[in-house]
Amino acid sequence: LPHSFNLTEASPFNLPDNTKPGDNTNSADRTKPENDVRADADTQSGDNTKTGEASPMTGGDQTTVPVTIEDSRIVVDGGSGDSGSIATGNLPGMAGAMPENGTTGERTASTILRSGNGAVIVSVVCKGQDCTAGVADTVAVANAAISPEQIKLVNDGENIEIRIDVEDISDQVPAQDQKVIADGMETYQKDYPGLVLGKYVDLSMYIRIGAGDWNTITETRKPVEVVIGVPEELQEPGRAYYIIRAHEGEHTCCSAN
Repeated sequence: LPHSFNLTEASPFNLPDNTKPGDNTNSADRTKPENDVRADADTQSGDNTKTGEASPMTGGDQTTVPVTIEDSRIVVDGGSGDSGSIATGNLPGMAGAMPENGTTGERTASTILRSGNGAVIVSVVCKGQDCTAGVADTVAVANAAISPEQIKLVNDGENIEIRIDVEDISDQVPAQDQKVIADGMETYQKDYPGLVLGKYVDLSMYIRIGAGDWNTITETRKPVEVVIGVPEELQEPGRAYYIIRAHEGEHTCCSAN
């Protein structure tokens, strides 16, 4: 029962939870994926391996799509503009559905957008037993997350990685976010009688260029649509779902389409 929503910034957001969280942790304690192994963009025989290129991302399944660069934008070969036909994630019908990584508990799906000797690798990493998520339009995510200057680097043969982490943080909600969500619940219950807490989910985006470090993406050029599956225990016939987003001390509410 996947639901989608748009984000113009990739800072954490929250879906409410019907249980009390455990000890709160500060959001700054959630580190960037500095030590993660890299997705492997070297999928064509005869390509030269560049410095900083490494082995495939553990536990992931990768799909390679040939693309071209037109007017500082990524375009699927034979198409025009962003293509909505390439979905990446572990939801049914998306590229990269896979078993859980036995060591980290993560499930990773990756799509490699290959342009000559360069590539943009878009990965969705789900953390948590019941976490399912993905992006419906991988090319649109890439075009929204990287700048025209960075796209030029890809055209020149560089590899750029975009990583979207989706994690159930119901047991470790930062105190500030917990208060913001509680305030939001009180506000929105006036418009939506019967509104109850579901789960807290953290969504973060990162970018890495070549052999460089991971950097957090705090703003995208266009909204990015992320699809999150509703856990089975929250599903009931006729039930409506809403997302309360906590960001910089403010809450917003939207319907989950």
